[in-house]
Amino acid sequence: MFTETNIVEKLNFFDINCDIEQVSNLIKELRLEPIFEDEDGQLYYDEESYETIKKTLEVKHSQFETKEAEIVDEEETTPQTENSQTALSVDNTGKSVEVIAKTIAQKITEDLTDYIKKNLSTEEAFKAGIFKRDNEILSKKLQETINDNKKLIEKLRQLEYEIHKFHPVFGNIYVKSK
Repeated sequence: MFTETNIVEKLNFFDINCDIEQVSNLIKELRLEPIFEDEDGQLYYDEESYETIKKTLEVKHSQFETKEAEIVDEEETTPQTENSQTALSVDNTGKSVEVIAKTIAQKITEDLTDYIKKNLSTEEAFKAGIFKRDNEILSKKLQETINDNKKLIEKLRQLEYEIHKFHPVFGNIYVKSK
């Protein structure tokens, strides 16, 4: 659980510059709902909300950097040759493609994570297989213990029957009856 302050601190720790106003505006803009509110009125957000804010800020910062690079490139470009302008536009496109590729990769990862979380059947099947194997092992051990117990009970009965055949004569001397 994260408060707005915690989110800002964590984002700044991971080199995503932001302030509490930006985070508050993003929460309103993205319509993120808090998962908990304490008695002081402090709102707490979950990991999914944090990740959404983080990704949105990353995209905004990368778009800002791309626009900034385009402005710098436009200022530096002069109509000297056509080749220099082509090289600069290809360089900008490469940076844009990199940002787009990163965003798509993050979206695919999110979708796969959500799919796996929502479809616990694979995890449940895996656990059921483990539990089934554990249950088989425990069942075998239990059956062996029961069989050993039955043997011990039988041996105890034989020994009790044998002890009743002996009668003390005097001291430590016993006589076996037939």
